[in-house]
Amino acid sequence: MEKVKVKIKRNTVQETVMPQLYAKCCAMKKWPGLFFDNDCRRIKSMIDYDFSRLALGFSPFAVEMGALSAACRQFAFAEEIRGYLKGRPRAKVISLGCGLDTVGRQADNGICGFINIDFPDVIELREKVINRNERERDISADVRAGSWFDDIAYDKNEGAVFIASGMFLYWDRSDVKRFLRDMSERFEGARLVFDAQNKKGAVSAQRALLKAGIHAKVKFYLDSPEKELKEWDMRYKKISCKKMVSDYRKLDKRFSFAARSIVWISEKNNMAQMNVIDF
Repeated sequence: MEKVKVKIKRNTVQETVMPQLYAKCCAMKKWPGLFFDNDCRRIKSMIDYDFSRLALGFSPFAVEMGALSAACRQFAFAEEIRGYLKGRPRAKVISLGCGLDTVGRQADNGICGFINIDFPDVIELREKVINRNERERDISADVRAGSWFDDIAYDKNEGAVFIASGMFLYWDRSDVKRFLRDMSERFEGARLVFDAQNKKGAVSAQRALLKAGIHAKVKFYLDSPEKELKEWDMRYKKISCKKMVSDYRKLDKRFSFAARSIVWISEKNNMAQMNVIDF
C-alpha cells in the first residue's frame, strides 16, 4: 500500500519552506557528486505539493541559479558547522527557522547534539517527514520571540553553533538587531552563522517569491555587513563576512560560464553573504 503523502496548503508558513527544498533537489539532480544532501529528495517524495509551480514564469537558467544558490548556501553552512565542531566537538548545532533543512547531519561528528526550532506547523510537518536521531530534538516556537532561550540547556564550555538559513530575510531590521543583542547576552561563547544579501538582492528575492505565488514580504538586507554589524553591538568577539560560494569552494567548471559569472557579480556586490558572529 502506497504511503499517504503530507499535503501542503497554499499560503501557509509550511509553503514558505518548499522553494528551498525544491531548489536543493534540482541541484542534486543537475550536479550529482558536487552536492550531498541525502535527505532532500526523500523528503520531497513524501510531500503532496505542486512543485512545478515554483518554476513557472522562470527561465531554465533562473531555475538553475536558484538551485545553485540553495546548494552552495547549504554547503557553506555545513563547512561552518564542521569548523566550529573541531574546537568544540560536543557543542549543540541549533537550526533557527529550520524548515525541512538537515544540513547539520552533513557535519555530524557523532557526539554533537542537534536542536531544530521553527513555528509549530513547520515542526509538525518536519516530524512527519524527518526521523530524529537520539541526539536531536525539535522545539516549536516563534524564533523571533526568544521564548525558546530557556529551553536550551546551554553549557559555555561545550558551546553551540546557531545557523539561520534565509530566516532573517523576512524580519524587520530592528528585530534582527534586538535578536542578535539578546543572543549575545544569553549565549556567550556561541557562534551564529546566517546568510544575507544587499538591498538589490532583497528586491530580487521578493520578485522571485511573488513569481512563485508566495506572498511573504522580504525586509532585511545588509549593504555593508561587517561595518553595520559592528555598529550594532561592540560586544561581539568576532565578525566575519564571507562570500557564500568562493570562500568555501572553487566554482567547479561543471557550472556554466554564465552561472559562474553571475556568482562572481553577486559576491562582489554583497548579494551572496555568509555572516559569522562569535558572541
